[in-house]
Order: sequence, then C-alpha cells, then structure tokens
Amino acid sequence: MRSLYIYLFTFLNILVIGCSKDHEIPIANLEFKQFRVPIKKHPRLDIYEVFFYSSIDLDSLFLKKGGSARLYCSLENSNNFDIQEITQNNRNFSGSFYVLDQSKKQSDKFLFRSEVLFYDKDDEFLNNKRILELISSKSCIPCKIEERFFLNTYKPYLSNPMCIPVKDILEVLEE
Repeated sequence: MRSLYIYLFTFLNILVIGCSKDHEIPIANLEFKQFRVPIKKHPRLDIYEVFFYSSIDLDSLFLKKGGSARLYCSLENSNNFDIQEITQNNRNFSGSFYVLDQSKKQSDKFLFRSEVLFYDKDDEFLNNKRILELISSKSCIPCKIEERFFLNTYKPYLSNPMCIPVKDILEVLEE
C-alpha cells in the first residue's frame, strides 16, 4: 500500500511539472538608467543599485502569478542568454527589484530599482578586484528579468536583454 502512495505521488509530480502553463506575461523591453552605490551603504556587503525602465509593469504581473522575479546580469554569457545558460552560469550580479513611485512613470515606461550583489560560483561574493578582472574587457553587461515560478507551475520567464555599460560600473567601483 505504501508503494502505491509513492507511485501516485511521483506520477502527480511528473504531471504537474510536465503541464507547465504559459504565464501569459508579455516579454518586457528594458532600458538601463543608472548604476550606483546605495545612499545607505551596507556595513559588510558591497550592494549596488540598478535603476531601469520597463515597457510593462512587471511588479504587478508577477505578483498576480505568485512569482518573485529578479534582475539577472551575466558576467560570462552572450547578450541573449537563456534559462539553461543562467543555470550553468557561475559569475553574475543579481537581485530582486520593485517599481518606484508611479508618479515617476515616464511616458509608457515604468521605473524600477534593484539592489544587486556580485556572485561567483557556489554563491560566493565577488570582491572588487575580481569584478574588475571579469568586466574590464567588456563594453556591456547583459541583463534580463528572470523568473522560474514556484514549483514550475508556469514556464520560465525571461525579458528582452538590457545592456549596462561597463564604463558606468567601473566609475562606481573605482570611487
């Protein structure tokens, strides 16, 4: 009898994972605005702020679907990376984001703020020296909004890529 429950549970899990629904969230276009150190600097962590515009209000759309998306910026991959590359990528900076005051909405764009940390393999933090080594030969760091949704009830979401100019990051790191 116990093995019947195990088989039933396994079958239901496979069914749920195999029947991932479309999230129906439009693919957002992102536009970089600013990279800076937060006004209130963390005493131990090197946290940075990324401000960007989105063509859609991602915050409310992800909340409706039960997701908690993040801004993901690859230090290793091509400009148009996918979910598999994110899974295999070791070096990145990423963080959650939220929409700023709606009164700051500029035309058809929504302004977002993300607090990001630089990561190496095994989620270790990158120091400034290592960050400089990784980005100095690049002109742009590609970023996307990424969401995998809890228990894979929806297909993964990726926005269109956004470029953060390396010169903007270098200015902040070298302060």
